[in-house]
Amino acid sequence: MNELSEIAKAKVNLTLDVYGQRFDGYHELSSLVAFADIGDSVSYRPDVQGGLIVEGEFAAGLNEENLVLDVVAAVKNKLPGATIGQFVLKKNLPVGSGLGGGSADAAASIRLLNKAHPDLLSQDDWRDIAQKIGADVPVCLLQKAAAISGIGEKISILPVFEPVNAILVNPLVHLSTRDVFEDLSANPFDSEMAEHRYKISKYRVTAQQGIHSLEVLAEFMSEHPNQLEDAAVRHVPEIRRIKSIIADDTNCVITAMSGSGPTVFGLYRCEESAIIAADRLIGINGHWWIKRVKLS
Repeated sequence: MNELSEIAKAKVNLTLDVYGQRFDGYHELSSLVAFADIGDSVSYRPDVQGGLIVEGEFAAGLNEENLVLDVVAAVKNKLPGATIGQFVLKKNLPVGSGLGGGSADAAASIRLLNKAHPDLLSQDDWRDIAQKIGADVPVCLLQKAAAISGIGEKISILPVFEPVNAILVNPLVHLSTRDVFEDLSANPFDSEMAEHRYKISKYRVTAQQGIHSLEVLAEFMSEHPNQLEDAAVRHVPEIRRIKSIIADDTNCVITAMSGSGPTVFGLYRCEESAIIAADRLIGINGHWWIKRVKLS
């Protein structure tokens, strides 16, 4: 069989509500997510001896632990003696960027294994592996705009999501998700909390109706800002500066931080405005990682 390849699309948290820390240590949350048309590249060689080769612009930022290898280990745990080929990961996204890169890589490896070995495991087995590997892996497996809740395992694909022009800006500072959540110091999660119930109901309505326009999306985002931003800014103050610069552009409809940061994004009505905005940011700081993307 020839080599197979998948794009592990960058996941962008358009909103992020955190309701508290559960007894198991995870945080209860809701988020509206979409996926960019860029990401890491994951290839699979079924006929080559197993292992993982990491290359690409940000390969040096990865440690020896990798969620792609965790997927392989999970498969072998379910099927001892299973022969798995070789993965090649081209790391195009900054590490620790709040774009779900590791989870997207793991999800891409699951899709590749399912494609190369359709009789290896059932779809339920693959979903079980995805959920156990990481909270973001199940939605990254689908790579479709969605409303997620719980710790990320409850997924409602939006019936409508109009593609949005955007720019992604990262100051190339690694930011640990764990550090940001620890700095958040969230209260214990209370499922009876009125605010939690209200916001969950808003997400459910959005999940049913979808996002029909950029204006609808911007309004929803304004009501549900990223609650990790203040904690992230304490680690990377540059986040706030980038947000301010993007917001100063009159063509920008809304700006926010993705996930646990430090990547900031801006949304635009047309491709030309996004191109101009990206060029402007490059002129301000050519050392930042800046990409113009389409979210869907």
